[in-house]
Amino acid sequence: MLKNTDVIEKAYYSIGEAAAILGIDKTSHVRLMEKIGAIHPHRGHSGYFRSYTLTDIQRLRIIYDLSRWFNHKTLTRIVELGRTNYIHEELKDILK
Repeated sequence: MLKNTDVIEKAYYSIGEAAAILGIDKTSHVRLMEKIGAIHPHRGHSGYFRSYTLTDIQRLRIIYDLSRWFNHKTLTRIVELGRTNYIHEELKDILK
């Protein structure tokens, strides 16, 4: 699912590493996906630096791919639906 197959597995990745693994140029895309609630990165003791797991990065890949077809509002709704049991019915309405 990840673009870069040469990923060295470790517990956490920086925002720059996450963007590089995804094959995207800007870390702002990663921050946007955090803003819509797609992921909740771990923050170190300082609370300043974001750290991402491979699971976070895989979820980012899915949302990033969906962002090619859906606007910000729709992506936010899809993320919200992902947290409920009603995703299938409501997602059908969104995809019409």
